[in-house]
Amino acid sequence: MEKLNLQLEAVKLLKEKKLTLSVAESLTGGLISSKICEISGASEVFLEGIISYSNESKISRLGIEKSVIERFSPVSYEVATRMAEGVRRNLKADIGISSTGVAGPAAYDSDGNKRGLFFIGLSLGTETLAAKYEVEGSRQHIRDYAANQALRLLIEAVSKVGQTN
Repeated sequence: MEKLNLQLEAVKLLKEKKLTLSVAESLTGGLISSKICEISGASEVFLEGIISYSNESKISRLGIEKSVIERFSPVSYEVATRMAEGVRRNLKADIGISSTGVAGPAAYDSDGNKRGLFFIGLSLGTETLAAKYEVEGSRQHIRDYAANQALRLLIEAVSKVGQTN
């Protein structure tokens, strides 16, 4: 699927399922939101994006406990899931997506996480999950790749809404 088709498919599915989306971005710094907003009509489903780059923002805007960030690091499954839950809950969206990770250029962040490690969180209804990724490349490549993985995860989750097993 071409890159532009990812956001087109995401917006189309959100419209079809009548679901709203909010995004909390750290690693991607607004790229996920930007990609969604490239699609005409996205305003029908996209509520808001928060760039929660600092730990203070994750705490104050998304309601993540400081102890969780200190215990697991900002780049963790635990923080990614709480970011997704917080943005969904606080912005009253059906779905919350989050990104947190290390883009570099340093090989490791201050917590010892390797450049290219990132998590994408997704919260929908009563279920919240995060996916872990590791990728090589430049800062921009890592951020672009993460934004596209977030769209893929969103498409996968929304596609399953309303399906019976």
